Amino acid sequence: MILWQLVLIVRKAEKIILLNFMMCLNALLYNLTFSFLKALLLHKKEIIRVLLIIGSCFIHSLMLNPSIIFHYLKEQDYLKITAAYNFLTISDVLLRAYGKKCVFVLFSHRNCRFGDFVVNLIYTVAHSSVLLLQMLVIEVALYSGFRTLMLLIVSSSFVELKINVLKKLDYYFL
Repeated sequence: MILWQLVLIVRKAEKIILLNFMMCLNALLYNLTFSFLKALLLHKKEIIRVLLIIGSCFIHSLMLNPSIIFHYLKEQDYLKITAAYNFLTISDVLLRAYGKKCVFVLFSHRNCRFGDFVVNLIYTVAHSSVLLLQMLVIEVALYSGFRTLMLLIVSSSFVELKINVLKKLDYYFL
């Protein structure tokens, strides 16, 4: 009975993973096709978006080698992996907040300044690098074993739980 429930849970999880994969593929294909088509119609914002995508892909191809990073992370202890994951999660939140302001500044002016474009390109490369490293850390935790994966899940859940609990408490009673 328990084995059958486990099989059903895995089956449902695979459907969710497949759905998320299809959603990501849809977003990627949209950005690769329609952004270029819109850029051909000479919309300034779409041309800037396409240049940001091409520039960040070019810089990533020169800077990062995911296989080397994966093998380096695989050699690390599981405490270092969880610390890296928590650091990357915080970096992701901070970069997302900064990125909203950068993109707003880039697209709010009538004339796009080159300095704003360079700052947005640096932001795009930094944020996509953080997301790539976060994905690699999760992949290493999946391949390292049950202990590392559980520690990663529990530590990230504990941080979220602590944030939500302390947000609702009055600081006078602490």
